[in-house]
Amino acid sequence: MGTVFLCLIMKYRILFLASMLFIFSCKNADEKKAKRINTYFDISGFIEAEMDSLQKLDPTIKKTIWVDGIPETQELKIIDWKKELLSFKSSDINKPAWVDSYKIDTLFGKDLNIVRYTATDDDVKIRFVELEIGIDNVECKNILIQSEEHNSVYNSSQRLSYKKGLGYAVESIQQVNFMDDRSYKIEVAFLK
Repeated sequence: MGTVFLCLIMKYRILFLASMLFIFSCKNADEKKAKRINTYFDISGFIEAEMDSLQKLDPTIKKTIWVDGIPETQELKIIDWKKELLSFKSSDINKPAWVDSYKIDTLFGKDLNIVRYTATDDDVKIRFVELEIGIDNVECKNILIQSEEHNSVYNSSQRLSYKKGLGYAVESIQQVNFMDDRSYKIEVAFLK
């Protein structure tokens, strides 16, 4: 009877220790996420704040879309700003694998500062980012992002431009082997 009891206690101790180890390892992963330090400007955080602000303001926009050079314009309200600005948010360059992948240049002006990130690694999709930031180095006024993808089947390039309080633009060109090139452009102006 004594050995069965001891085996049962040992099983519960092992189960308890394994559970505690699992709980603390999850906590450490969450703490690491919370303590993430951005090497570069936090594009994702900036765009998330813009998404929240635009969702609350609910502005009417003027949206013009060109597909292969043919324009169509509408005035409308965006229902889901998180979906609408996802391409900007996903262009954040603060990825652990990209820590040393950009050269940083800063131009100091009397009204604003310009910060440029230029990719030094050919494997990085986001090739160039330019930010216009107020002299206080707090408020970002404009963002320009250029990305490229190349493989044996296709080439694509995209240019994203966001002007706080004014609007944004997305331009893309896709070149697929044995097919015609495809291009589209979207321009959005926030209406008052």
